[in-house]
Amino acid sequence: MIDKLLSRFREPLETSLEDAEDFFREQRQEELREAEKRFKELEHRLEEDLEELKADLEELEGYDDYKDRTVIEDVVDNISRDRQKLLEELELPGHPEELLDALEELLEDFNDLSRKEAAVIKEANLMNEIQEPMTDIQEVRKELEDFLEDEYKVRKTLEQLEELSGQREQLQLEIEERELELEDIDRESVDQAIESNEREVENLLDSGEWQDYQGLQEQLEEARRRKKEQEQELGKAVNRMERGMKKLVYQIKNGDIEFEGDVSVLEDIRDGNTGELVEKPGEVVKAAEDATGVLPMDLLDDASHRKFMDGAEFLMGLPSHHQELMEINDRIEELEEKVDNHSAREKKKELEEEREELEQEIAELEKKRNRLEKEIEEKEKKLSDTEQQIKETLTSSFRRRVVF
Repeated sequence: MIDKLLSRFREPLETSLEDAEDFFREQRQEELREAEKRFKELEHRLEEDLEELKADLEELEGYDDYKDRTVIEDVVDNISRDRQKLLEELELPGHPEELLDALEELLEDFNDLSRKEAAVIKEANLMNEIQEPMTDIQEVRKELEDFLEDEYKVRKTLEQLEELSGQREQLQLEIEERELELEDIDRESVDQAIESNEREVENLLDSGEWQDYQGLQEQLEEARRRKKEQEQELGKAVNRMERGMKKLVYQIKNGDIEFEGDVSVLEDIRDGNTGELVEKPGEVVKAAEDATGVLPMDLLDDASHRKFMDGAEFLMGLPSHHQELMEINDRIEELEEKVDNHSAREKKKELEEEREELEQEIAELEKKRNRLEKEIEEKEKKLSDTEQQIKETLTSSFRRRVVF
C-alpha cells in the first residue's frame, strides 16, 4: 500500500512496447545476474551431490553381509545397480522449473522401494551409506523451490516479456502480410471486364445479326404454333367421335355388327391416339369410311351421330392434313437448326458464359477480402491483448509508474 502511494510521487519510467524486453533487462540487470548466479550455484552443487551419490552407490556393489546372507547381498547389488542406472539416465535441464521437476521425479523413483528392498535397507542399515549426498540433494531441492518462489521471479518476468514480445512481433508480421494480400486484390480490372462485356452484349443486341436471329426465332414460334393448331384440330375431331366409336367398336367385337376393316385403327380413334393416327393417314381414311358405312342409324342419338360424322369427315381429309403437318415439321427442323447454329446465338452464349465467370471471380475476390479483413480484425484484437499484457507485466514489476 505504501509502495503504491510512493510510486505516485516518483518520476515515471518511460519506455515503448518495442523496447519493453530490453528496458526490463536493463533496469533489473543486477537482479537478473544474481538470479543467474544463484541458479548456477544450485546447479553446480546438485551435480557434485549426484556424483557423490553415484560413487557411494558404486561402493555398495559387492556388499558383504556380516552374516553371509546371499539374499541380502543380491538385493543390495540390485538396489545399487538400479539407482546407478537412474543417475546415468538423468539429464539435468538448464531451466530452473524443469530442473526441479526432473529432480523431484528422480527422488520419487530413487525412493520407490519394494517391501523386500525396504526390509533389506533397514536390516543392512544402507541409508547411512548414502545419507550425506541424499541429505544434500534434498537441501538443494528445497533451496531450488525457494529460489523459484523468490529470486527467480525477476527471470520469470523477463521470460514472460520475451514470450509476449515474440507474440507481438509475430502478430504484427501476420497482420502486415494480410494487409499486403488485401492490397493485391484487384477487383477494378474485373469490374472493367464486366463493363466491357455489357457493352459487347448491348452492341450485339443492336446489330443486324441479332435482328436476323430474332426473325428466325419468330418464324420458329409461328411454325410451332401452326403445328399445335393442326394437332389440336385432329384431337378435336377424334374427341367428337369418342362416344360413338366406343359403342361401334363394342358392337363389332361383340359380333352385332359385321366389319371387314382394321378394328385396331378404330381403337386408336376411340382411345385418342393422335400420334398413331397421323402416321398412317391412308389407313385412317379407309377406317373412317368403313366406320360411317356400317354405323347403324339407331346406335347413337342425333347429337352424338352428328359429332361422329363431323369427326369422320375431318379424318377422311387426313392425307392433306398430314401433308401440311409434315411440311410444318420440316420447316420447324430447318428453323431449329438455323437458330441453334446462328452466330448471334453463339456470341451471346459466349458473352453470358464470360459474364458468369467474371461474376464468379468477383464473388471469390469478395470472399477472400472478407476472410482477410476478418483475420486482420482477429489478429489486431490479439495484438491489443498482447500489448496490454506487456504493459501490465512490466508495470507490475516496478514500484514506479511506467509510461509507454
